Amino acid sequence: MLLVAPWTVVWERNALAQMLPSWRSVAGQGVVRGAVSGLGLLSLGVGAWDFAFTVGRSSGRRRPDGTEAPASSASPVERALAE
Repeated sequence: MLLVAPWTVVWERNALAQMLPSWRSVAGQGVVRGAVSGLGLLSLGVGAWDFAFTVGRSSGRRRPDGTEAPASSASPVERALAE
């Protein structure tokens, strides 16, 4: 939503813009719209990264003999930094 909303008519016609006319001039600037879209893109990236670690963690790691390796107590971020 943050990625697309600043470039639609919804961004210009919201309750905050109706109550504060000065907000409308600030929010209409391309720099502000780009910053909000950048946060949306960053949020999507972090969500995809978190999803990948969650799926990888739930599938478990198998050893060559077919048994599962013990679960690590390290967080997904700690494991990623260790690799």
